[in-house]
Amino acid sequence: MIDERFYGLIELGLFFGLILGWAGWQWWGWRRWKREQAQRKALAPQDEAGRDR
Repeated sequence: MIDERFYGLIELGLFFGLILGWAGWQWWGWRRWKREQAQRKALAPQDEAGRDR
């Protein structure tokens, strides 16, 4: 049986783990998206104006 004093620490750990995991996933996705945007601009700069809309 887990000591009741540790329940708060476990909940805090899960909570912050979820937040940090989500933030890291968002940051990684944003970096990947930026890299893909840069590649698209390098590959096809002529139709960049039409794609944004």
